[in-house]
Amino acid sequence: MITGDVDCFDYQLAQDDKTLQSLLGDGIMDDSMEREIEAFVAGTSEVLCRQLSKYLTGDFSNPSDKLLEETENAPIHNMESERTLGMVDAQIRRAPNAGIDLISAKVRCKKNKTMDWLSGKSVDSQRKLIRSAVQQRRAAITVMKQRRERNLRIMNQRLYENVQKKEKKQTKLVETVAAKFASQGQELTAAIVKSEFPSLDSEKVDQVVQICHAPNSIIGRECTHLWYDEENCQWDLYYGSIKSLKGRKYIKFIVEYWFPDSPEDSHDAVLMIKQIIADLILGDLVFT
Repeated sequence: MITGDVDCFDYQLAQDDKTLQSLLGDGIMDDSMEREIEAFVAGTSEVLCRQLSKYLTGDFSNPSDKLLEETENAPIHNMESERTLGMVDAQIRRAPNAGIDLISAKVRCKKNKTMDWLSGKSVDSQRKLIRSAVQQRRAAITVMKQRRERNLRIMNQRLYENVQKKEKKQTKLVETVAAKFASQGQELTAAIVKSEFPSLDSEKVDQVVQICHAPNSIIGRECTHLWYDEENCQWDLYYGSIKSLKGRKYIKFIVEYWFPDSPEDSHDAVLMIKQIIADLILGDLVFT
């Protein structure tokens, strides 16, 4: 199985090693073992080439004098970071309910030898430093709270924006089909609507056909309509009433909207027939 006498780093193999002797023996290599070893070696080679690409053919393969000077004081191992992670892990196990800020402060205090430095001060100086640290900590807590709230708002806004992009894309696709329905007018049938939207219930199918056959038939009807508020990143429920329509070739509806708790503050909006049909299909608009 092994025919060489050195490893991949050109170190001499110990001939009296029991593992090596078993690998040098006969009878352990068959077709399946050979395939597995080939796959293992190929995968290992691929990973090593990817991880060591900078050192084999990249900037680190032939470092310049400037790069050597910049990295002269860099640690040659990650033992210090491993120690720090070990201290953090120990603190978390010791106090699992402690906040990460407290754990971070304790670890930094230990690593920076803060207590040794503080012990070298006089009692009055220690009191002043501790009092100042407490005051700064209170201000820092307020700043961190504001920062977390701001980051949460930004994350929620991005989340809503991504959701909105998907929903806008879906809405545009449905509006395209809705426009095709509206252009068919009297020729539109329930079977055609059902073929495009198989999961649409029969009541909404009939409403879509009714709107395309006789747009005037929904004038005066009231509805509830969900609208997305991009500024506040939330969905708002409006009550509405179809007041009138205008246009012949491109039919548009005049809809009066108001909030459920403030019907006196109403406003009018102009919606195309394809928007009414699309929101009806998507479930954002419901006739009452």
